Amino acid sequence: MWVLDIDPSRLMGAKKFLEEDSDLIKKEKMVSKIKKVMALTSSSEQCEAETALRKSEELMLKYNIESLDNHEADEYLFRPVGPILNRTPNYLRDLSNIVNDFYFVNSILCYCGPKGKYYELFGTKENLDIAEYIFCCLLRQAEKLWKDHSAKIRAEYGGIRGYASKNCFIEGLFAGYRNKLENQKESRRESEERGISEALIWTGDPLMTEMYHKSYPKLQVYNYGRNAHGGGYGEGFAKGKGLGLNAGLTSAGSTGIRGRLLKA
Repeated sequence: MWVLDIDPSRLMGAKKFLEEDSDLIKKEKMVSKIKKVMALTSSSEQCEAETALRKSEELMLKYNIESLDNHEADEYLFRPVGPILNRTPNYLRDLSNIVNDFYFVNSILCYCGPKGKYYELFGTKENLDIAEYIFCCLLRQAEKLWKDHSAKIRAEYGGIRGYASKNCFIEGLFAGYRNKLENQKESRRESEERGISEALIWTGDPLMTEMYHKSYPKLQVYNYGRNAHGGGYGEGFAKGKGLGLNAGLTSAGSTGIRGRLLKA
């Protein structure tokens, strides 16, 4: 028989273990539910797509408000997302800003080696799962829509140059999608003011802000200009306003990594 000199207060009882396991299952079910609702935003029926987008945002907002006081410091993780590139196109910055502004995570442009750059997302695992899902879906669809659009331009004009550019088209696409999200947010605010729906007000996550700055103590803010040339922005914007999230997979086994200054 072995006797271990361990403080009993550090041991996890069966009841506590089962409670944490149950809480984890609830969180996974929540993420799965939101992803399923988001997948309906790709419906060809405009009314159904708009309802799905509104419902998915309400679910995320309600979850984050309800769980705000229950988070602990070690729940905040960072996760690499997207490709590693020598030059970061503006449309990738636009995409990172969308998930940053609407999906309860922070996005950071990081450096890999002397020239490589990539994005990281920072937040709780549940929000990272959803934000990564959105990031990957939108980026994949942008590539497909550009491929279809460029093929159409080639068929009509015999070439791309002078008629459209990939950067302009995808910048317009993500600008259109952002416009849809902003309109949805404004519509929800007006409904709350008229008393039609329950008032859900997000005031931010102070603990996330604290851990974010501890994990990235050397953050620098840069302004960047637009340098894409050619047409296609308007066509992309129009498609972005009707863009939905097709169901898809994110990177397998992606769970997130604890912040750089967070204890393992």
